[in-house]
Amino acid sequence: MVRGAMSWPHRLWFGAIFVVGIFYCLAFPPFQTNDEDAHWLHMWSVVYGHLRCETPKPLSATQFLTFVHQKEVREDPAYFRVQYLRDAARWSLTGEPMTTVDGTACRYPPMAYVLPGGVARLVAFGRHGERRGGMLYAAWAARLANWVFMSLGILLLCWQLPWCRNVALFFYSIPEAIQQGMAINNDSFLVAMTAVVLVLAFGRRPAAWKLPIIGLCVGMMTMIKPVYAPLGAVGVILWERLYALHRWRWRDLAAGAAAVLVPFAMQSLWTHWLNYGVVVDPARVRLDYGRARATAQLEFLSRHHSIVFPLMWHQLRDFFFSDDLMKGSWISVFGAFGWSMFTMDRWAYDLLLVAAALALTLDIVAAAPSPDLPAPTWRGIVALVLAAGAVEVTVVGVILGMYVYFSGAFLNRIGANEVIGVQGRYHHIAILLWAAMLLHGVRRRREWSASARTLLPAIVTLTLFLCVLANVEALHAILGRFYGSYFATHEAAPRHY
Repeated sequence: MVRGAMSWPHRLWFGAIFVVGIFYCLAFPPFQTNDEDAHWLHMWSVVYGHLRCETPKPLSATQFLTFVHQKEVREDPAYFRVQYLRDAARWSLTGEPMTTVDGTACRYPPMAYVLPGGVARLVAFGRHGERRGGMLYAAWAARLANWVFMSLGILLLCWQLPWCRNVALFFYSIPEAIQQGMAINNDSFLVAMTAVVLVLAFGRRPAAWKLPIIGLCVGMMTMIKPVYAPLGAVGVILWERLYALHRWRWRDLAAGAAAVLVPFAMQSLWTHWLNYGVVVDPARVRLDYGRARATAQLEFLSRHHSIVFPLMWHQLRDFFFSDDLMKGSWISVFGAFGWSMFTMDRWAYDLLLVAAALALTLDIVAAAPSPDLPAPTWRGIVALVLAAGAVEVTVVGVILGMYVYFSGAFLNRIGANEVIGVQGRYHHIAILLWAAMLLHGVRRRREWSASARTLLPAIVTLTLFLCVLANVEALHAILGRFYGSYFATHEAAPRHY
């Protein structure tokens, strides 16, 4: 394997999953993944140049939610009818009146919305404001733009780091990752930035200028979700490589400090700017029961620090042994679809587990030597452990965040000894980072014999087949859930929180 050279099974794998992702874009009715409606509204604010809450956006963008019966289908996926899409496609609104209606995503930074928002505005209103495709096609185009952006991030990872190509393509094939990658939200941007960070940390020709860029990428991720601030410590890996190359120089030290500190600075500046000049109505604060419950949960945590240990233990237990998707079961890492978090048949999850084992094994034992990236020394191992520990801090931050803002603020479970609301998709970034670090540390660095190398494409093809088959079952589950009324039978929607 050399940089940039993808074997035909890998090219086929990437192409097949890219096509599968397009099918996901069309199979899900508009705004039927978690919080997609709120991100849709904020996307339109951003593309019209507004970054705060309750700012102008096209009235047609908000009315489109009504035309596709977003709330009714959210409560019961079987309520969906194709006629809603026909009505939305035929509906038009003369002119471009504006509204300030907003959702819960209005405090997110603009980076993840620029590309899908620009594409959606072009499709909906044309270059000069004339009406063209309408909001239905704008929603589909925004999803496709997000999917292409995430796909480019995975492609960059496969091209620059061939030794983790199989793991990267397996991650790309996870049905839950595909669902979130095509949805109108921040996940596509987060995965792409994670890919850039890995390429900078492990790529060829280590250089000090790459460290501030790592800080910038992690900073943008931190503006979206503050729990990602510790990921600046991934720069320690590159820092150690610079030391092995020519010992440390002053610019290396300054660049390393930037990688760690820039994310905290960017998040702080963004929060201060959002709150600057905002007048809070005391009466409105008193009626904000969610904020009051979150405050109560934080006070409980401050008084009972030791509760963190049973929370982590129960979360670990629920991950491996529970089927409750809202408690972070491993099943939700691979696929929990829509607002109601319905699942595939169990055999599809088993196929994905086998595919994960094959992909990881292939990258551990079959990677070719990389003269520019030798086996890590003891200092390199320490750097990997520190970076992996920083990733673990983000995972703990996610768990505690959901304990405060979902279990506490939303469900009013003040003082509970378990966490509800940690979905598997929240672990995707950590899984991708940990996998790359593991491969860098333990992968084989000797060439295989010619006879053994002929077996590797066959195993890659088998892994590709398992991933595609699991996604076929995922699409079957999605179509059956939303379009079940057109079939002989359909399942009732499960209860969701």
